[in-house]
Amino acid sequence: MLQAKFLKSRPNGKAIYTLSGSPAELDAYIKHQGSYARFADDKVTPLIFADTPMNISKMHQVHFSPELNRYYVDFSEITTASGQVATAEKRGGDRIANEFAKQVVMELRGNSISTTTSSAIDAAMAAPAAEASGEEDLEELAQQVSKPASRK
Repeated sequence: MLQAKFLKSRPNGKAIYTLSGSPAELDAYIKHQGSYARFADDKVTPLIFADTPMNISKMHQVHFSPELNRYYVDFSEITTASGQVATAEKRGGDRIANEFAKQVVMELRGNSISTTTSSAIDAAMAAPAAEASGEEDLEELAQQVSKPASRK
């Protein structure tokens, strides 16, 4: 499977990634790019251009789209996270959604959240919306979620 590793940002807001994968996958990529193929300073490692990532240390999957006839860096985790935040807003309201969104962004950027915080968010998401007893419960849960996590 082709993977992209962030190399550097460009002034236009896009980023440059180095590609890794099997020799056959890399050859297919280079052949498809033709005269547009670009390489790292080593003149061997192919490059791909895409949006700047939220986590510069993560390896991103690279896929080929037959419909668009091009390779692309897969950022679908951002779309998934957006859907999760929308669900948090629907089930728990703005306060829960805001706290959840902060945690999701931390995860997307490569930071982990504590088990306690994660459990509090999971509990809020699992509770039926009709059973919420009011503003006090939301305030208490928001405070639990926003407490600094202790490192173990």
